[in-house]
Parts: sequence; structure tokens; C-alpha cells
Amino acid sequence: MGGKCGPVTRLDDELAVETAPPRAPKGRRPAPTKKRKGFKAWLRRWWWVFVVVPLVAVIGLLLTLFYVYSQLELPKTPPPLQTTYIYDRQGHQIATLHSTVDRTIASGLGDGCVEARVSISAATSTACR
Repeated sequence: MGGKCGPVTRLDDELAVETAPPRAPKGRRPAPTKKRKGFKAWLRRWWWVFVVVPLVAVIGLLLTLFYVYSQLELPKTPPPLQTTYIYDRQGHQIATLHSTVDRTIASGLGDGCVEARVSISAATSTACR
């Protein structure tokens, strides 16, 4: 057994054809996605714009109206409609002008009218008990 052996070589260096392709790095692969085309796909992506923009516009309009209303000065209440009396030179009443309301505002009645009103209110409240 005394033969001569040549140098030992590895099989890896001598393969003419690779048997397996190199492996991809380990990890999770994303699933393939289908690209949506058309109006429905666009609407599914941008639906929130059609909700947010009108909502912001309505809230802004309401806040503006509230601010303007709070800063608005309303005129004083006009006096109630009254009957007009026309007098001649001597102070005698000639005519009375009134439309749908025949009203004369009483002034200078004193405290007696207020006391009478209070006593009438008290009498009706005790009678109802």
C-alpha cells in the first residue's frame, strides 16, 4: 500500500452546477397586494376628505355666526302702540285715532295702583289654595 496519493481537494470547489439557489434572508414577507384601479379605489383611500372638510366648514360657519350674534347690539324695544288723541285750541278732545289696538298708557297713578295689584294677586293666590 505504498502508493502515492495526490493532494486532497474539496468537493465544494469542484461542483460545476449549483444545486440550490441562495436563500433569501429570513423574515416575514409581505403579502402581494393587488393595485386597485378606478374610482372606487380612489374613494376608499380618500373618503375621510369628504367627511373632514365639510365638517370643519360647518363648525367654522357656526362659530362665526355665534361670534357675530354675540357682538351684535340689538335696538331698544319700541314703545307699545297707543291711541292718539287730537285736541283743539281750548283743550277739548276732537278725535281719537287708533288702529287695531285701543291703548292708553296710564302714568302718574301713584303707589295705590301697585298696592291694589298686589292685593288682587294675594287674594287670587289664597283663593286657589
